[in-house]
Amino acid sequence: MPESFERRAVPTVTRRAAEPTLRPPEKLRPTRARVAAQLQLQAAAVVLAIIVLAAIFAPLVAPYDPVTIALRSTLKAPSLAHWFGTDSLGRDLFSRAL
Repeated sequence: MPESFERRAVPTVTRRAAEPTLRPPEKLRPTRARVAAQLQLQAAAVVLAIIVLAAIFAPLVAPYDPVTIALRSTLKAPSLAHWFGTDSLGRDLFSRAL
């Protein structure tokens, strides 16, 4: 074989191992998707809590009885007396919505 094709030993360079970085594993590190999912979960929990509290305290908050018929105040527009107005039988819509 010609001299140019002979195998020569190539010196290898040994390097010190890099110092390990103190980072949490990939599974524990929050990602954008996880943070977004947590925010959505928290927002849903707040909305659900508001709905449950409104249902529990509805009798205390509702200004009128939701089933009482008042024919003199039928189809009234929203006002300070009736926040959502009244229906065709004069029932307060805010009290019925709660």
